Amino acid sequence: MQRATHGSVVSIIQHHVNEWRKRQRWSRETAAMCIVEAHESLGIDKISGIEFDPPTRDKFERARVNADRIFRWLDDQSKDTNLLPVNFLPSVLWALPIADRVRCVSDVVRSVGVSASAVASGAGRLDAVGILQNIIKECSEAHNAVAALVDGATRDELLDAQRELSEAISAMQSGLRDIEVALSCAR
Repeated sequence: MQRATHGSVVSIIQHHVNEWRKRQRWSRETAAMCIVEAHESLGIDKISGIEFDPPTRDKFERARVNADRIFRWLDDQSKDTNLLPVNFLPSVLWALPIADRVRCVSDVVRSVGVSASAVASGAGRLDAVGILQNIIKECSEAHNAVAALVDGATRDELLDAQRELSEAISAMQSGLRDIEVALSCAR
């Protein structure tokens, strides 16, 4: 699977938001509603000063206006002004499922030699299905990337294998942390 490995921070975030949205078979408006809900529930609207159309308006119109605004911020291809405000980034990331969030942050910081992983959360609630899905996905991508090295390895293939193996390890470490937290709460 090809992933945004270089490019601007905004284009990497846009890639992950669109990947998540398409996988869910959601419209831009539905994804924007999730992002705005995360933004408001975290109280980031009060900290950042970034406010959205009030919920008192027509829901469809509110979703459309907010989607236009958010996806305009995520578009750095057709313009270079009015880009994603840095104080809005936590809202976008929080709306993503944890596995997508980790991949997005890892892709953003990979160019400086850093990788992201999830910290244990959820006060002992174990999402075993989510852990399993993430491990299966990341390990299968790692298997495919390493298998591509069998006939000889280009630099890009080696970098891809390194990234996929790191993500598989991160998925397993994240799963282990979540299980350890659940185990500590079960005592």
